Amino acid sequence: MTRAVRCPLDRIVLARRELAVRVGLVALLASGLASGPATSDAAAQACRSAHPHVVLELTGDWPDGERGAVTVELRAALEAQELELCLTAPDRPVARVRLERLDERRVLVAIGDAVTDKRVERTLDLSSFAPETRSLAVAIAADELLRASWAELLLVDAPAPAIEPPREVRAAVARSVPSVVAVEPSTAWLDLVVPLDRFGGGDLWLGGGLRAERWWAERVSLRVGLGGRGARSRSGALGDVLARALVAELDILVGVFGEPERGPHLGVAAGVWTAWVSYRGRADDGSLDVGAARESGAVVAPRGALFARYGFGPVRVGLELAVGGAVLGVVSTQDGARVTGSHGALVQATLAFGVKL
Repeated sequence: MTRAVRCPLDRIVLARRELAVRVGLVALLASGLASGPATSDAAAQACRSAHPHVVLELTGDWPDGERGAVTVELRAALEAQELELCLTAPDRPVARVRLERLDERRVLVAIGDAVTDKRVERTLDLSSFAPETRSLAVAIAADELLRASWAELLLVDAPAPAIEPPREVRAAVARSVPSVVAVEPSTAWLDLVVPLDRFGGGDLWLGGGLRAERWWAERVSLRVGLGGRGARSRSGALGDVLARALVAELDILVGVFGEPERGPHLGVAAGVWTAWVSYRGRADDGSLDVGAARESGAVVAPRGALFARYGFGPVRVGLELAVGGAVLGVVSTQDGARVTGSHGALVQATLAFGVKL
């Protein structure tokens, strides 16, 4: 079924400098291309080419010479797209263009698009154009409306074309629609981090690691991290307790001010800090594996953070402060007495050096 679409009037702005050269040519050709047998014959011959055809119909009361001038201008615009303009066509055209002069200042531009099986119309007001430029304005309006109708072919959820679009039609659409390159609001970053983690249960962790983050939206990023930690030894009744941890991090970042690449970048983060913690005892004589001090387990601590970075293009430096609490922790004991542990409240400060990937 044919679908009717009515487009709003778009104002066509024509620069006089660009028109000056073309107006002379139009004036010379207009007298010989006024409506008559010669014009019809020439148009019919043009339709014998192998290029797709567009049929033109001019109705209404046009000023002397303007019919031929519009035909010349529109034919020139379509020839640049490897399309042929005809007054008659020996086979099915890809489109029919009807230009109806409604009155002294208005022209109805109607497109019957065989490719997308729809009609598109617009009314062009010529009162703002000088008389010598009106034929060009009408031709441009018709050409633009025709390509706008074909632009439906670019839509992902558009209906299937009524006929297979010729190569020339697809090329015309591709040229008329500006290329859109998907530019991500930010990029991926890899950070070398130097963290300081303090648990209320007693442990003070120092270490390092790597973090990778990707900004999937303008101000939203997903970050993952891996690293190692070590805590200073704690003395118990049977000797010292040594602590080591393997850390994994997962956070969502939201930028509040600035951009990741240049200048200051401020934001907040929320996520979870996890670690596998291992405690080992060391006797006074230096031997390890003091039985009462051997413990290991998982630590899980949700956290929230504030971050501040400064970007220098491909590199950046940053500082992050986070607070959280362990919902799952580990305690180290000797002879039933607690020596230290990774549990309770968590406070973190992290210095980061990043590079854009």
